[in-house]
Amino acid sequence: MTAGKGGTVFAILVTGFIAASVYGWPWAFCLFGIIGIIWCICMVFFGYDVPAKDPRISLTERKYIEESTGIAEHHVETPWKKIIKSKHVWALFVAQTGNNYCFWTLLTQIPTYMNYVMNFDMKHNSILSALPYLTFWLLGFVFGPISDILINKGVVTRGGARKICNSIGLMVPAAALIALGFTSQDRQVQGVILLIIAVGFNAACFSGFAVNHMDLSPNHAGILMGLCNGCSQITGVLAPIIVQLFVPNLRDHLQWRNVFFLAASINVSTAVIFILFGSGEVQPWDIEDAEENKEDKKCQL
Repeated sequence: MTAGKGGTVFAILVTGFIAASVYGWPWAFCLFGIIGIIWCICMVFFGYDVPAKDPRISLTERKYIEESTGIAEHHVETPWKKIIKSKHVWALFVAQTGNNYCFWTLLTQIPTYMNYVMNFDMKHNSILSALPYLTFWLLGFVFGPISDILINKGVVTRGGARKICNSIGLMVPAAALIALGFTSQDRQVQGVILLIIAVGFNAACFSGFAVNHMDLSPNHAGILMGLCNGCSQITGVLAPIIVQLFVPNLRDHLQWRNVFFLAASINVSTAVIFILFGSGEVQPWDIEDAEENKEDKKCQL
């Protein structure tokens, strides 16, 4: 997941140079459209549902993945009612939604903010817009190992590590956004540094809510990710619309302050909800349903 964010750095950087070139911005859409088609073709031919279906995986690697993740080797019915009623799943969904709102607000609006408020040209805009996501990508490789070390050494519980990382990933960016709201448009260096902090430290969430689906239910982690991530991505539509409502004059940094304050407040409130109601333990309905399925299979034999 962390490595995949390198694509964000590449996309922002390349888009700026394409838009500023003789080819113009339409070619940016063509390029990423072609890349998307190539990815889909590769996924059709090389993607598999589970390790057991991959003909190129070694037996040792397959056993390691299955045993370390705790994924059942047999089909397990999805306990939809128990999932929907779980407060821990709802806490995860809220945290993911809050994170995604801030993420999409910054991803879609940083170039606009740098252009109209900080007065950077297109080429410099793309480079500086990519810097926060380069930091984000690199810090993703820092928080993960630290979190694992703390858990493995028994310093904190798995749930505690998830809450700490999630709080860092949401609250530090919130503080940076509040500071950015009080930063005048002539203080460009300070503004860029605060944007780097706001985006970069969000990488801690990769060791927070982003892996919590597997914590709660190894057998249904895909379902949880599909539900939580799918529904929370509506923020990708809402974020740009809210910015348009809050910032009718794109050059007014005081109007942008409202955008940053809203994102910060959502980050903090959703982080608090995850602290209060989140969990890092495998839920009973994951284990119980898997065991019941095993018993039914034995009876059939």
